[in-house]
Amino acid sequence: VHAFDDPDVIAGQGTIGLELLEDLPDLDRIYLPVGGGGLAAGVAIAVKSRRPKVKIIGVESKAFPAMKESVAKGSLQSVKKGYSIADGIAVKQPGKLTYEIASKYLDDIVLIDDVSIVKTMFLLMERAKLVVEPAGAASLAYLLSNGGHAGKKDKVATILSGGNVDMYLLGQV
Repeated sequence: VHAFDDPDVIAGQGTIGLELLEDLPDLDRIYLPVGGGGLAAGVAIAVKSRRPKVKIIGVESKAFPAMKESVAKGSLQSVKKGYSIADGIAVKQPGKLTYEIASKYLDDIVLIDDVSIVKTMFLLMERAKLVVEPAGAASLAYLLSNGGHAGKKDKVATILSGGNVDMYLLGQV
């Protein structure tokens, strides 16, 4: 089974979107990490099929903006190998199926840098006692580093995913 470019994986990820709508019926926007696109595709299909006005914003690493470039150029694009602390979203090329879904359902794809991700991981550990892997902290990092959309009255959710953090890396954070 492919890690992200598989209909069953995408459907499974979509359950997160259904749970968000159940828990937050007046939700306006969702920010989520994007690597290969499985999570983004699943959540976007689930949410948009029930609440088409909810905005879905994908967050990618600045070092690996493969989905953003693919959507912007209208075809699958590969990015040259770089480095990101967020290895879970450090994907050189999105999946064919996930790209097609993201192109149709994502409202925007934004980029975040590693420094912001590390600061967010630290904040989550210090204040919420949560260990979140770098890729999983990317969407909250984007919100925090861009003012958290202060002053807007939108109901916003951000998906924090994964706790796969190497102990050495955790010590460095």
